[in-house]
Amino acid sequence: MYTRHTYLFISREGRERIFRELQEQGMLQQNYEQVLLPEICPPDVGRYACSGPDVSIPGIVRREEGHKRDGLIPVGFSSWQQPDGNKLRIPAFVAPSEIAAVFQPADVLEPLRRGQVKCERTTALCALSSLMEQENRALFSLGVWGSAAVELLTGYFYTREDSDLDILFTPSPASLNSVDAALILRDWMDIVIQSEHEFHVRIDVELSLPNGYGVSLKELFSHGHTVLAKGPADVVLLPKKEIFTLFDVAENEKHPNLVNVIKTTLN
Repeated sequence: MYTRHTYLFISREGRERIFRELQEQGMLQQNYEQVLLPEICPPDVGRYACSGPDVSIPGIVRREEGHKRDGLIPVGFSSWQQPDGNKLRIPAFVAPSEIAAVFQPADVLEPLRRGQVKCERTTALCALSSLMEQENRALFSLGVWGSAAVELLTGYFYTREDSDLDILFTPSPASLNSVDAALILRDWMDIVIQSEHEFHVRIDVELSLPNGYGVSLKELFSHGHTVLAKGPADVVLLPKKEIFTLFDVAENEKHPNLVNVIKTTLN
């Protein structure tokens, strides 16, 4: 089972099938071919000169709230920003046999970790590079999705100067059971806020929970007793106390730091 935010590169045959289905259903829109079949219809957007020969654009695993198709994986393709200011969103289903490559949000950042690429074209990418310098793999790993992820995966200019930055924050198993787990989260929240001010960009951080759901880190540390949690199949409201319990760090006598954070967020 593929989790949310997973990027799937689809074989050309698979993308041609998707295009035909959309055509037969009368759902094709202008520029769909550029997104689904760039080999045939080159996208009208810039691309890094150092990009590889593969011109395809991946789909991202999505939550299907309507009719599901047995054995198929719901994905969504998106375009770069169009002249009218909007982006094309193309919902589709793919068969496992049509998947050519899989990238998790953390995988997308591997070239940055190895120093193979630089992210300096837009403020969102500059902010991403700065945050990567703060990554401590012993405590947590970072991932990225959204326009920054697609730009890194494909080389196409998906981000703009007003683009947001979407980050996935996944605590390591060691940090989950640490007495400093709450402080790790709080410190990272401070780093994000500082980066937003420095680069003048909105940064949305999703905290990956051990139960498969994800919650907004900002919402977790805001006022209120519950937080919206997004999963592979549904969206639910979770009590904040339950979220901290999921991290196996809710015993008061063992984890006083966490208890203090809980009291702060719930008061």
